Amino acid sequence: MTRYCYMSIESRMSWDSYLVLESKSFVISELKFWLDNIANVNVKTLNQYSQSHVMIYSDASSIAAGACTVELDSKIFHTMWKSSEMLESSTWRELKAIELALMSYQYAFAGKSLKWLTDNQNCVRIVQAGSMKGNLQDIAISIFSICLQKGISINIQWIPRGENSKADYISKIIDYEDWGVSEFFYTFINDLWGPYTIDRFASSRNAKLERFNSLFWNVNTEAVDCFTQNWSGENNWIVPPIYLVLRAIKHVIACKAKGTLIVPKWISATYWPFIFDKNMNYRDYISDVIEFENTSGIFVSGSNRKSIFGTEPFIAPVLAVKLDATRITRP
Repeated sequence: MTRYCYMSIESRMSWDSYLVLESKSFVISELKFWLDNIANVNVKTLNQYSQSHVMIYSDASSIAAGACTVELDSKIFHTMWKSSEMLESSTWRELKAIELALMSYQYAFAGKSLKWLTDNQNCVRIVQAGSMKGNLQDIAISIFSICLQKGISINIQWIPRGENSKADYISKIIDYEDWGVSEFFYTFINDLWGPYTIDRFASSRNAKLERFNSLFWNVNTEAVDCFTQNWSGENNWIVPPIYLVLRAIKHVIACKAKGTLIVPKWISATYWPFIFDKNMNYRDYISDVIEFENTSGIFVSGSNRKSIFGTEPFIAPVLAVKLDATRITRP
């Protein structure tokens, strides 16, 4: 982690020459890093040996990044690339996949030794020794810093692409539900019925709150699969994929929880009878409903440009449904 410092030293005409910092910001960044961390890494036990606790495979495609652990309860990481990230080099994406997966796993594997397998030889070299390219070096320093802070040891190794099939498959998953609502719309509803405490259907890319649940392991996710969590005692922000709306309502009832659900006004949808009865009266656990006929600015798209949410004008009205099942005594 001293590549630019070393380059500056070696570029001098003589030993007594002044240093000319052609890459000043990178040199200062490296010096600051060691100023903050030298006391923690200045000791190395020569006979130290740590057996790997977990094996992790990672990979990246042009659309997404993926990783998985080899253990009884396999942890799957997945994130879609932003448009700008899709334009980066394959090495950048592979290295970024390692960084993001490590950030997602850091609390689960704090103090452990990891065997990390990748099919990109450049990544192995960069994680071990850094890079001359600034954008890659930044990621390498980030990986090193996470390991240092969490007491994680990484033994990174190259494997042939054919042996990395599961991570390769994960990295090619297209998240067709990669959409959300705008900050403006969320702020409006939050001011009305909030404050909300947790976003139940989110990713690190679109979460509206610091606390959120995600479909896969993501950076800073509180839990994977929100239906494994007890929603009671929270004011839940609920913007689920359409196919999970009915299950989300049933989970609110089962947990005797409360929150706000955002759904299209589709009277033929399976969830419709769980919001209104046949006389268009609210169900017992529905305390209020707001209908938005002008839906422009409500939905925003993610990386999936084929979604009907946020990629084109949304025709149907949208409902904000205030749920409160805290006093319901029957399903």
